[in-house]
Amino acid sequence: MSTPTVSQATPYISSPASATEATSNPPIHPPKAPAEEPAPPLLPTATKTEKFVLTAADQESGARDERLSRVIRSKYEAGLLKPYDYVKGYARLSRWMDRK
Repeated sequence: MSTPTVSQATPYISSPASATEATSNPPIHPPKAPAEEPAPPLLPTATKTEKFVLTAADQESGARDERLSRVIRSKYEAGLLKPYDYVKGYARLSRWMDRK
């Protein structure tokens, strides 16, 4: 077996000149790529009606009143639930009472 001498190349130090060059010159880093934009979703965004259906079908945990208010709010936002018009209701009641 022979022992490595200074003239033989070892895997740790190739030569004294290259070691000094490596310390004098900072390593060159590759340019950073710009941040990638998030990929668009595979499905388009849900419409308000679809959001209502999802809210009603897949309810979160919580009190019964809270869940019901979330479902009613999403139904109203979807345009499927319109507030009751009391003026029309009283007008209909008045017409009914006039006929009887």
